[in-house]
Amino acid sequence: MKITIEQLEFPLCVKEKITKIPKISKLHLKFIDGKNIHFDKTNLSIHEPHKIIINNNLSCLILLYL
Repeated sequence: MKITIEQLEFPLCVKEKITKIPKISKLHLKFIDGKNIHFDKTNLSIHEPHKIIINNNLSCLILLYL
């Protein structure tokens, strides 16, 4: 079985809106691109959403963006 992985680019407009929020500028942000995983010769595929990781010294928040 052959697997095809397609990298998706994180939307630039969402990234700009999040980084413009003043209170978030003090936090560590990490943007991870999503993926489309297709299983060839089947009707199956997996959509892995984009991830936004917001981190400070005490806690971590992971947001999923489709």
